[in-house]
Amino acid sequence: MRLFGRRETRSWEAASKDIATASLDLRNEFYQRCIEALDWNIGRRIIRPPQSRRTLSGYAELSIIALQILTAGAASIEHGYIDVKNEEMFLIDLGPRLCGGNNETAPEVVIYEAVRFRELQSNPELLSIRVASQIASHLYRENNTEADRRLAAMLFAKLVPSFYLRLQVTVARAFGDDKTARQIERSIKEIRAAGRGY
Repeated sequence: MRLFGRRETRSWEAASKDIATASLDLRNEFYQRCIEALDWNIGRRIIRPPQSRRTLSGYAELSIIALQILTAGAASIEHGYIDVKNEEMFLIDLGPRLCGGNNETAPEVVIYEAVRFRELQSNPELLSIRVASQIASHLYRENNTEADRRLAAMLFAKLVPSFYLRLQVTVARAFGDDKTARQIERSIKEIRAAGRGY
């Protein structure tokens, strides 16, 4: 509990490095879970397979990174790890770290996308659909796949809430807040027990 000012934790500069390191693996794992959900539905002939399997890149990766930035900023303020006045500096530091050396995901573009997503933060379902739609469009690019693209987006949107919570765990651990991380992990287990998320 925070009485005055921010909670005593690690510096945001140090946490930013840890968040970026963990986020790359988390991003790839999330994309892999989307592919697994897609394959499960393809195997049951619920959806047609995409014409080609693409590695995570382009707008799909951009939208996931933007969600990671947005989540890191919101969770850091919500849990008192940083002051609101330091949010912009924290995100400016974190953005390039999350992008790495990938030219397709320039930090300025990612931060712009995160700002667009921030408008949807009050509507988690719409935010989930926006991220999921980018991933579905990445896999189903052909003109005659609109129905499959929509179905894939609905499948992927079901995975976003637990991904969002896993991002919050990453942020809490990066700031050295194991208590909050454990509380969020319990929520993730409840989501999985109810058959949602991953």
